[in-house]
Amino acid sequence: MFITQADFVGDIEITQSANITDKLNSIIDTVEKNILKLLLGDDLYILFIADLVDGEPQITKYINLLNGTTYDYGERKYIYDGLKAMLKYFIYSEYIKYNSLQATVGTVIPEKDNSITMSDFDISELSNDAYNKGVKYYREAISYIVINIEDYPTFDYTSLNYKFNFGIV
Repeated sequence: MFITQADFVGDIEITQSANITDKLNSIIDTVEKNILKLLLGDDLYILFIADLVDGEPQITKYINLLNGTTYDYGERKYIYDGLKAMLKYFIYSEYIKYNSLQATVGTVIPEKDNSITMSDFDISELSNDAYNKGVKYYREAISYIVINIEDYPTFDYTSLNYKFNFGIV
């Protein structure tokens, strides 16, 4: 796992309570694997994962891919934020959807004392906003990899599109 519960602060804040850790870790595992396979393609994903020691890449090209770096293209310098920045938003999007529903006798939205329940639309909007930020970073990663394709010759991505509530653009 590249992302941990402690990474969710700021605009993607998740409680640091221990009682959500198991479910959040399950979401993290699933989302990281799925998104990275979509972005990198199976072969590059396998090479990337094979380079990990204690969850950290060892080769510079994979360290930069994960953590971000600055790079030159033409006469300009660019900042690449890395896969970690991207993964946090995709994970947060899934967590928002999961956290809004809990199975009881039926499916209900949890309501705490002195709180206002978010509408399905608001939950969808919050989840989609996080997903769309993830797509922005996903596309940034594609650009970085393509510019540095000699380091990632087996790169084979799947395109992701932005999500909109109820088809509204």
